[in-house]
Amino acid sequence: MSNRSWAFIVFRTRPRGKRLPWHIRQIAEIGYKNVELAGYYGVSAKDLKQALADNGLHASSAHVGLTVNEPEKLEEN
Repeated sequence: MSNRSWAFIVFRTRPRGKRLPWHIRQIAEIGYKNVELAGYYGVSAKDLKQALADNGLHASSAHVGLTVNEPEKLEEN
């Protein structure tokens, strides 16, 4: 039996602001344990972390721009 656990790509549902907790709850209810993030969807990092914790989800990955590891380039954007 495989130990693999798939992650739901949150970006695909395009959640924004107040709708994020609803999206997170729905993702957990259909059985996912992991999510892939692409930003904070208009909420604070603290609120996003709490929504994930409240629903037993783990942010296993994220897709981010290359500048996240190149702070000197942030000023260029």
